[in-house]
Amino acid sequence: MKQVSGLWQAKDLRIVNGVASDFDWTDNGLPLAIMHRVDGGNNNNVGKGAKLRFDDGWDRGTIDFYNDKAGKNGYVGINFPGYGTIWFDS
Repeated sequence: MKQVSGLWQAKDLRIVNGVASDFDWTDNGLPLAIMHRVDGGNNNNVGKGAKLRFDDGWDRGTIDFYNDKAGKNGYVGINFPGYGTIWFDS
């Protein structure tokens, strides 16, 4: 968890196919404001291993952008209004 661009965000390396060096908080950080814990923990205390899920209404989207990263797997960008585009490994 880290505060980036004024937003508390979560990090999940599965978004970048498990490659830590490919993770960028601005491109891949998940805004905690639209997520909730599903492991019984406190939403205000999110640390390593916490299980999160997008809130209803934020748990689906259309692919708004596509980027083939120089020979790596493709990435799809989904725009979350008010939070920007989050890039996911496809």
